[in-house]
Amino acid sequence: MPISIVSIIIFVGLALIVIALLGGGIEVREIKIPALQIVPRVLSFFTGCALLALCLLRPDIFQGLNDNKTSAVSPPDQAPTVSPHPPDIKPNVSVQPPLDTSQRMKAPPTDTKSIPNIPGSTSWFVMLGSFDVNNGVLAVNSATRVKNRASEECHVSARTELTATMEGFTPGYVSVFLGPYDNREDAAANKEKVLLCVLDAYIKSINR
Repeated sequence: MPISIVSIIIFVGLALIVIALLGGGIEVREIKIPALQIVPRVLSFFTGCALLALCLLRPDIFQGLNDNKTSAVSPPDQAPTVSPHPPDIKPNVSVQPPLDTSQRMKAPPTDTKSIPNIPGSTSWFVMLGSFDVNNGVLAVNSATRVKNRASEECHVSARTELTATMEGFTPGYVSVFLGPYDNREDAAANKEKVLLCVLDAYIKSINR
């Protein structure tokens, strides 16, 4: 059982008081204390009394020394055991495979109706989105999502076409649109319907 610092100091204080009272001349086995003069005896007595008073009245003074001694002799904490082969933790994140840009559309996503071609007239369209055909399957999927959103959320029937097959349009895109309409007023009315689900919808006119 470890001895505290306070116990050691009390023992030293009592020993100094005993030496001061007896005046020295004590021999215990290998320890021999010679006879002391009056001045060392007085100093020994007061020193012993002071140590006893500190231990009895203010033992907290020696508490820090006792803690340091205990921490010095206590064995170090054992380091946590780390497995050399930690288990694999797979995050629950859905990652889409990268787009193969080498893929190209084999057939344009067209509807059964064809766009009427009336010479000398102006046709009006509500454009919901245009996607570069160089993106392949990604362009087709994006156009399909916009078309389905317009149908499900705004309850309108949008169409998809390759702009290469549409007169007056810049080729190289897959377009999602409403129309054609004979006048701007009809196109504007239908644009208001789709603004709730396609915020960047706009009106486009084509002169035939």
